[in-house]
This record gives sequence, structure tokens and C-alpha cells, in this order.
Amino acid sequence: VKWHLFEAKKELKRGMETMRQHGELKFNPIHFTWCGTSGSIGSKGTNTNFFRSALSQNIAYAVRKASRTVNEIADELGVSPVYVESEAAYLEEYGFLSKQGEKYVSNMLIEEYSEERNRVHDTIYRTAAKLFANELYDELLQSDIWDDPALAGGCTETISFEGSQPKDRNFFLWALIPYIAAVSGEDSMNCPVSFSEAATVRPDGGQNICCATVLNPNVTPPEYAESMKNWYGPAWTKQDGLTLWRIDSEWSGRRIDDGYHFDEWQILKLLHQELDGVTLSEEDYAYLAELGLVKTIGATDEMFKSAWQCVWIEGSEMKNKLIAFGDKIKERHRAELDELRRKYTDAVLKETPQHLHRMARFGLQYTFYEDGWFILHCLKELVGNGKLQPPNEEQKKALTTILIHE
Repeated sequence: VKWHLFEAKKELKRGMETMRQHGELKFNPIHFTWCGTSGSIGSKGTNTNFFRSALSQNIAYAVRKASRTVNEIADELGVSPVYVESEAAYLEEYGFLSKQGEKYVSNMLIEEYSEERNRVHDTIYRTAAKLFANELYDELLQSDIWDDPALAGGCTETISFEGSQPKDRNFFLWALIPYIAAVSGEDSMNCPVSFSEAATVRPDGGQNICCATVLNPNVTPPEYAESMKNWYGPAWTKQDGLTLWRIDSEWSGRRIDDGYHFDEWQILKLLHQELDGVTLSEEDYAYLAELGLVKTIGATDEMFKSAWQCVWIEGSEMKNKLIAFGDKIKERHRAELDELRRKYTDAVLKETPQHLHRMARFGLQYTFYEDGWFILHCLKELVGNGKLQPPNEEQKKALTTILIHE
């Protein structure tokens, strides 16, 4: 009897240990704080559309570090394998999971920041923004660009037939600083991983990298994490020498959504017609005005005038002149920025599964370049020290928007 009781006690203990090791997601499921799309979207839209349910998010999370069978995933989630089987197959079909025999493993980046990584994140971005943003602000403000007709737009108030609105330098800097922060210094970038090597080609025609973030409630989140929830971009579309570049943030209107890239082609087509001297319909002008691109006065069949609400850059010479400001500053601080980037790369790869290192390295190459966190920190630095003033209500729908005509 004692022997049987002892064996039963051992089995019960083993069962309790198994319960503690498995099924964590059943009682404490995760949810994606952010789900991003780096690259082109397909007919099904951004990657967020594939992860609208708790089931899909938790399946991907359950195999982020190691491969598991359908039954093992189901045990972890505390659901029937029937529910997991079809959803896992769907995620595998669209490239978010990879299948190895009977097991699935994540083919997307799911970042769950640790306390250590968050503090490295805060330190490197805060330091880089202080180095870059203040110098760029001062140099732009003191430059000769303001009287150059190749830098135009900013007509967010009521326009008149008699004259043009004076340039609001604060409004212009809200666009120029993020743009220069994003695109300057590219000649000095080290990019051993190409986009085609890191991205996934999806059946709906998209080619992108999916990166989701899970915030651990027991870990202090990165600085400005709440602001990043309202951040979209940089996003840009180029068509026949005309580029529309834009960022949405807590300070701007919301212009970037799932249909953004498809809408841009129609927008640029209308803008090309306007540039060619074609008077658009009143409906088209109203559409462009609502997007923060143009401002009009009068009727199209009578006395009429249009002006750019957003920042307009005419010609490659002005574009390159602006980028050169950032090039110079990034080169001046190249050693410091490289060291900050190295520290952050090490911290990220330390927490990234080995099979996803190449995908992670692609994004890490762009730290301090096409980097939303860097641009956000630059704006926070300048708003915090009073150099940039918050936009007024009329400016919000045109804020951080640039049209470049080359």
C-alpha cells in the first residue's frame, strides 16, 4: 500500500509540474501591442489583418522560439487541436509560420522586450536624438533655404488671390526634420542583409517582414511606447518623378491606413495632372484638400487658385541640399552612432531566436535611418526643449507631409 501511495504521489507531482510548464497561454494569453509591415502589402492589406484574433496571435507566440506540433500548441493554448490546425495552416500558407515536418515555427519577429533591452533602447535613442535633432534644427533654422522658391507650400490657412501665406518655419521643420533624419547618411550605411533575403513573399502579392510587439506587464515599457501606438511611417510612394512622403503621429491627423498604398497611386495621378496645368474637378480638389495636400479658393469654372498645404520640394537640387544637412551631422557623430547601434544590435540579437537573426539584422541595419523610433525621439527632444511648437488644428492634417518633384 505504501509503495502504491508513493508511486501515486510521484505521478501527481509529475502531473502538477507538467501543468505548471504547459498551458501558460491558456490562463495568461498575450496580445500584440503593435503589428507592423515592413515592405509592400498585398490584396489582404497590412499584416495586422492576419492577426485580428487572440487565437492567431497566441499560435504565433507559442512557436516564436522553438517548433511545436499542432497538439503541443493546443496544449499550450488550452484549446482543442481542431481550432489550432486550420489557423496554423493558414498562417503557414501566408508565410507567418514555417513548417518543419509536423512542427510549426515562427517566421516573423515577435519582440517581447526585457527590462535590460528596454533600458538599452531608451539610452541609445535618447542619446542619438540629442546628438542629431538639436544640431539639425539649429542648422536648418540658420540656413538660406527659407527664401528659396524650391522650398514651398505650408498654406494651411485661408489663401487669397492677392498674395501667398508667409512660410511658417515651425510647420516646415515638423516635416523637414523627420524626413532628413530618415533619409540622410545612407551612403555610410552598412547593409549586408538585403530586403529580398529577409522578407517573405506572400500569396496575396505582398512582400514584407512582419514584426509584432508584446509588452510584458511586469517590465517597464520603452520610453514613448504610448506615443508609438499612434505612429505610422515613414510611408512613401513614388510615381514618375513625384514622391509623396508622410508620417502619422500623435501630433498629426490620421492619413495612413490599410488602403494607403493603393490610394497613393490615384493621388499622385491627380497631382501630375495638376502639375501639367489641368484644372481638376471640384470633387478632386476637395479630396486632395481633405488629405492635407492642397488649399483652394474660388470656383474651378471661374476665378480659381490652388496652393500646397504640405511642404513642397521642387527639384533634386533642393532635395539633396536638405539631405546634406543630415549627412554632415551623422558623419560628424559617426563613431558615437555606430557604437550606440552596436549596443542595441547586441541586445536585440541576444533575445532573438537564432533562426530569425537574418530577419532581425535587416531591420537593425536601419537604426537611426528609416527608423520610426529614432524620428519619434528626435521630435520628442525638440518639443520637450521648446524648439518645436505643437501644430495648430489647421496644420494637423498636412503635418509631416512632403511632396518632392524631381
